[in-house]
Amino acid sequence: MEQFASFLLVASLAVLSPGPGVAMTLGNAMHHGLRGAASGILGLAIGAMLIGVIASSGLSAALKTSDAAMAALKFMGAAYLVYLGMHRWWTLARLSSPRSGTSRQSHGRRFMEGVLLQLTNPKAVLFMLAMFPQFITPQKPVFPQFLLLTLTYSLLDILIHAAYAAAAHRARPWLRSEHSARLISQISGTLFVLFGLLLVML
Repeated sequence: MEQFASFLLVASLAVLSPGPGVAMTLGNAMHHGLRGAASGILGLAIGAMLIGVIASSGLSAALKTSDAAMAALKFMGAAYLVYLGMHRWWTLARLSSPRSGTSRQSHGRRFMEGVLLQLTNPKAVLFMLAMFPQFITPQKPVFPQFLLLTLTYSLLDILIHAAYAAAAHRARPWLRSEHSARLISQISGTLFVLFGLLLVML
């Protein structure tokens, strides 16, 4: 793990880069506030941990060598992104502050959305499957190294997405009108659909 500093830089850039996870975090922060965004961010982090477990279990080799498995993963991710985009178009939520009685189910729903989004996000999956081995020292036990890289990536997910959420939350006072809420929902929904369509064409 002599290259840990390099891994931090590469992983930070990967998490920072715009993608479905960032779009979800920004949308949740605008519509549900910081607490609402936290559920989705935690889901993204847990999803990253699950991917790390898959990568360290030896399934990474199977995914790398199986075109069918990679194609299935790509189309699953694309379908889920299109679904999220259409869902945002169907439910144009207002940007008003969430009611004090926000249900646990809504937090759970955003958490599961984050988990599923991460698990079907080829950017995160391919980064872990392709890049993690580059920072592993073969002469040392592999699992502890994978665990360290996975936990680091998940922590970066939390920190960077929390910064995105805080920035979006600060912009809420200027975007509280129903018209702005609808526009943001439409833009974020369109981005999800575009991400999905682009994924199919890659």
